[in-house]
Amino acid sequence: MAASKRNRYRAGEVKAQLRDALGSDQIEYELDDGTVIAFPWPFDYTAEQKKAFKALTDDDDEMEFVRVVLGDDGADLFEAAGGDPDELALVIAECSEKVQDVRAGRKRPTRS
Repeated sequence: MAASKRNRYRAGEVKAQLRDALGSDQIEYELDDGTVIAFPWPFDYTAEQKKAFKALTDDDDEMEFVRVVLGDDGADLFEAAGGDPDELALVIAECSEKVQDVRAGRKRPTRS
């Protein structure tokens, strides 16, 4: 029995369609001083980032988490601007929920 086209996904298009539905290729986070830091959606994390997340422990400095998400340059900007690692984690959690809502067909109000 052949699968219907509604249940067929094309390699290379799934993430692109999700990015399009989300309205952006990345997440932008504006710090209190006006610095804007951009980083990938959780579904776009690299293999290296995923491996680094798994290696994090409760004993690691909070900035290690920030460094994994933002990279060295982004983490340096984040730290210099007085960014809060806990707030960044909340932003990522909110964005993960937004991804789930979009995938489920639920619309959420746009944040600005």
